[in-house]
Amino acid sequence: MIKKAADTGPPVRYHAAFLKSQSFCHKTIESALEKLFEAPFEGQTARRFNTMTRLTAGLLTGQEVRISELTTGQSSDIKSLSEWKKTDRWLTNKWIDTQTYYHPIAQKVLTAVAKREGRLVFTIDGSQFGPVCEVLIISVLQGKKALPIVWVVEEGAKGHFSQQAHRQLLTSLLNLVVGIVSQKVLLADGEFDGTGLLADLRKAGFDWVIRTSLDRKLKSEGDVFAAHQVSGGVNAV
Repeated sequence: MIKKAADTGPPVRYHAAFLKSQSFCHKTIESALEKLFEAPFEGQTARRFNTMTRLTAGLLTGQEVRISELTTGQSSDIKSLSEWKKTDRWLTNKWIDTQTYYHPIAQKVLTAVAKREGRLVFTIDGSQFGPVCEVLIISVLQGKKALPIVWVVEEGAKGHFSQQAHRQLLTSLLNLVVGIVSQKVLLADGEFDGTGLLADLRKAGFDWVIRTSLDRKLKSEGDVFAAHQVSGGVNAV
């Protein structure tokens, strides 16, 4: 599920160098998408992928995620406003589904990271998203960057998501990592130490490093002990 954050409207700044770099980036991304999806785009599908290509180019060249920044570089205020509205419609279009438009790209990213790093290391975290929403997100670590892979956005005051939400998001991730790499690791804070989530990770073949309270009770081969008595180890909290 994706909901856009509040935006103040179309931008008023334009830059010739940005236009040039975005144009080059747009053509490169367009070529890559056609190769990835193994078919030329036609009709309404072509228009949707063209908008997606433009948004991706704006993200890469503008280093911003706000709609107003993605449309920066238009030749006039009127064209900028038109592009801003087009972007807004694309984000709320019921025909833009994750299975068709996001999953193939996410899997390509994960495959590239696994090839480079030899494993996939993920982080999961929840935080405020815009003025009235919160986001739960799983990202893959690539060097010093965390690349968002799956997420859910909900309206409401900032607070912890339920363990059910954690497990559902993990399920979404598992659908993407099948067959990519054997070693997978999850890093998380204490709010993600629920036994249900840990059981899901174990079943999926994940290792994990998760912060927890020192008085948390752990169980291993029938023995029960406190977390502060554990010195470490694979699949250790």
